Amino acid sequence: MGVNRSKIQKKLNNLRNSGGNKTSKLWKPDEGKHRIRIVPYRWQKDYPFLELYFHYELPGPNYLSPISFDEESGIGDDELIQRGDPIAEFADEVRRNRGQEGYEMWKTLFPKRRTFAPVVVRGEEEKGVRFYGFGKTIFENLLEKFADPDWGDLSDPKEGRDIKLTYIPRAQSDTNYPQTKINVSPKKTPLAEDEDQLREFYESQVQITEVFDVPTEEELQEALEDYIQGEDSDDEEEEPVTGSDSEEEETNVEETTETSDFEEEFDEMFGE
Repeated sequence: MGVNRSKIQKKLNNLRNSGGNKTSKLWKPDEGKHRIRIVPYRWQKDYPFLELYFHYELPGPNYLSPISFDEESGIGDDELIQRGDPIAEFADEVRRNRGQEGYEMWKTLFPKRRTFAPVVVRGEEEKGVRFYGFGKTIFENLLEKFADPDWGDLSDPKEGRDIKLTYIPRAQSDTNYPQTKINVSPKKTPLAEDEDQLREFYESQVQITEVFDVPTEEELQEALEDYIQGEDSDDEEEEPVTGSDSEEEETNVEETTETSDFEEEFDEMFGE
């Protein structure tokens, strides 16, 4: 039958394009204080947040799930919107039909949300607009600020507000997780004083789908089959263990503080 040269060439192109050009469009805060500005997303001007879903607990590479794209989200073309995710579909099926065991499997298989916003980092304006990713706590806090008429549109290029962000890595944190704290500046400031710079920030933006590869249904099906085969192999090799499951630890966080182990896991996935 021979090798599939088209598939090999596609994989080669993905490997060649997975380096700095893509990761340079992601911003991860270093330890300490930062000042950033959320900017309007060129392809979704009325909503700056991009809610993506990732498979990151499976063996092998991590995948951006096609469920990230729908007509309501406004991101992704028609082909991506129509693309299915057999892993997410299988996860929903086992959750419905296999009781507690199915629920545990669903927690592993169903993709996890990671929200992104296009930002300009103060002091690094020459690097242009990049995408900053964050979890549920920060997302909810930012939504509350955007919804509050007293704060106004934080992303407005002329009358918006900067966000002061402090990142504390795990080693320096008083919890077992890295921490991110945010505060909105009370002062309105323009994104840039120069009209040409404003235009450059807008026109030089890239689409989020240029930063993350979206797998085909066939690739996701193959990953699902590899996972199921691995589970079957584990069941055959491991002896049954009786006893109660330990309860998951809950971390209480302040409204403006996000503590998450996923920060580090995500950085390992897509970091330079």
